[in-house]
Amino acid sequence: MALKRPEVIDALEKLASVEIRRYSLDQVVSFVQQLRAGTSATDIASNTGLSEEDVIDLGAKLGTWLTHVFGSVSAKIVIAAKQEQPMLFTEPKGKKVVIPVGFERRGKQRREITRALATVIRHNPDEATLSRFLDRLYPSKNSVLTARDVFMVWRFAQLGRLAGLAEISPKHPAFCQTMVSAYNLFETSIQDAEQAVKTLTDTTASVDDLAAACVKVGWLHQARIERFSRLVAAVANGGSPHLLRQHQERLALEVSAAPRAWTITDISQLLEGQVLRLVQAAGLVNEESSRREALEIRARLIELDAEHGSDLSKDLDLLVPEGLRAKRAGLEMEYWDAVDARINGDPTWRSQLEAAFAGQRQ
Repeated sequence: MALKRPEVIDALEKLASVEIRRYSLDQVVSFVQQLRAGTSATDIASNTGLSEEDVIDLGAKLGTWLTHVFGSVSAKIVIAAKQEQPMLFTEPKGKKVVIPVGFERRGKQRREITRALATVIRHNPDEATLSRFLDRLYPSKNSVLTARDVFMVWRFAQLGRLAGLAEISPKHPAFCQTMVSAYNLFETSIQDAEQAVKTLTDTTASVDDLAAACVKVGWLHQARIERFSRLVAAVANGGSPHLLRQHQERLALEVSAAPRAWTITDISQLLEGQVLRLVQAAGLVNEESSRREALEIRARLIELDAEHGSDLSKDLDLLVPEGLRAKRAGLEMEYWDAVDARINGDPTWRSQLEAAFAGQRQ
């Protein structure tokens, strides 16, 4: 029986391909300007091309984030829709902040977001701040497989909770793609290993084919293959093929007598040592190297922040992982170019990096 592909992997693959609709920077800038000008929710929706539901959601999320970053505001909040007579909107320079019509609780709109909107009006975030907000609102599209991801998928399989991967973060395409890539590594490596066993038992196979087969199956059956590999190397260096042939025949008998011992039907069957050898053979970054690289990226970001005063240090939790992904993908230069673009106030810096990742995948 061959390795059966779990349904959750196909589900994750579909989630990874879903294009998340995003607010553009122009839309968010326009939203803030119109909100401060007293424009109704309906008109803001019409002017920005968003739905009223999106406008309400944007106000709630932006106001909440600004509160976390800059603190709450102290102001008397006036709901324009509740005033007996129409009132002119004035700049909130005093203690009063007017919330435009349409943002109050009404109909299906049951969210209380007036405090969040007051925070937006008072803080009046500039374009650079709004760009930071969008960077945090949407997860990175970029994914690069690491040893940690492979171990995560294996551990979930061991716990019988592989299906739960689709519930962890369905709105994070990069996470979904990474989980798919991790499972694909298992799937491909196991299939290659099983094919390699057939090659090892084929007495007509060439020495080169046998050597390649030893590499492909070594991570899965290390102890059993080590002696085989030495015999293949000996023949390659001019030794007698007699012992190698005997070993091939013995292995063929073992596989024939206990085929299930040489077949993986579920990755939960794998042992930790086998998974470790798999990620090592795949050349994936280990945790120690990852920590060292993260510290190096972090130190450079802090240095650039001190040099340019560009608020990089406020977003290290986003910028460092992005830098790690870029480094592992061979896009380190493109990453620092994107960071330079951000320092220079280019709000498209992240899309530039995402384009580099997309170009590499093609």
